[in-house]
Amino acid sequence: MSLPATEIPLGAMRFNSDSQKLEYFNGYTWLQIHTEAAAPIGGRGVYAADQEPGSNAISYVTFATGGTAVDFGDLPWLASLVSSNASRTRGIFTRALEDPGDNNRNELSYVTIATAGDAADFGDLSEGRFNSASFGNQTRGVWAGGHKPAVVDTVDYVTISQLGNAIDFGNLSAARYSMRGAASPTRGMTMGGETPNKDIIEYFTISTTGNAVDFGNLTSARGSTSSSSNSITAVCYGGNNTNIMDSVIIATLGNAVDFGDTTVTFSSAGDTATATQTRGVFLDGGAPADPDGVTTLSQIAFATRGNAYSFGDLNYASATGGFCSNVHGGL
Repeated sequence: MSLPATEIPLGAMRFNSDSQKLEYFNGYTWLQIHTEAAAPIGGRGVYAADQEPGSNAISYVTFATGGTAVDFGDLPWLASLVSSNASRTRGIFTRALEDPGDNNRNELSYVTIATAGDAADFGDLSEGRFNSASFGNQTRGVWAGGHKPAVVDTVDYVTISQLGNAIDFGNLSAARYSMRGAASPTRGMTMGGETPNKDIIEYFTISTTGNAVDFGNLTSARGSTSSSSNSITAVCYGGNNTNIMDSVIIATLGNAVDFGDTTVTFSSAGDTATATQTRGVFLDGGAPADPDGVTTLSQIAFATRGNAYSFGDLNYASATGGFCSNVHGGL
C-alpha cells in the first residue's frame, strides 16, 4: 500500500541514494547541499584597484564575519577596470586602463590569498586589453573579450599554479566587452556585455579549449554588469543603471530568470562580484548618485531567490576594481 501524497515542506532534507548526496527542498526543487571549502583562513574575498585614473590598493573581506574590508597590500601598478581569477590559493589580477590614453596593458599580477602582502608579477595576457570577463576553476583562469582600445573577441587562459603568459583558448561569438564571468568547476560563462548582443550568455568547457557556445539570454539587454556563482547557480547583478538580478543553472542551457533586486540601482563597470558556495557578494558600485564609487557591499543567498541585503563595506570608495575569492563556484 502506497503512502498518501503530502506536500513537501520548505527546507526538507533527504539523502539521494542515486547521487549519494544530501539534498534540501527550496520550495521548487531538490538541490544538493554544498559546504564552503575548508581552509585555515576560511573563505576570503580579495578586492583590488579602482576606476580612472586607477588605484593600486588591495583589500580583503572574511565571508564568515562580514563587516568592513581591511588592507591586504598593493598591486605593483595603478589599475582600473580590472578582471580577476582565483584558485584556492592564488588570486590573479589584470593590469587595465591606468589612464584613458593607456589602453594596452597586458600584465598579470598575483597574490597568495592566505597571506596579506603586495602582489607579484605573474606573466602577461596574450594581448593587452581591459574590461574583460573572467572565470576559472582550481586549475585555469580564463579571460574573454575586452577593449584594446578596439573591441576584441579574444579568449585566453593561464594555469594558475604556474607563473607564465596566457595562451589562446578560443573566441567569443563576436567582439564584446563589459560583460562578466561565472563558473562551475567544469563550465565557465560570460553574461551580458556591450557591442553587440547585450543580452547574450555564452559558455565554455574550462578543461578544453574552443570557441564560445550559445547558452541563452538575460532577461534584459545590458552591459556593465557584475556576476558570480556557486557551483550550481550563476547570478548577474545590475548593469546599465538597473537593479535587476538574473540567474541561470550553469549545468543546463536556457534563458535567465528573475532572481530579485539589488539594494540600489547601479551600473558597475568592473569585475566587482565574487562568491562562496552559499552566497554571492558584490559592490554596489557606479551608482548614478556616486560617480566616484561607493563602499557598500551587498550579498545574496544562492539557495533562495530574493533581493540583495547588506554584507558590509569596502574600506575605500570604488566602482571598477576586481573581486575574487578562494571559495567561489569554480572550485
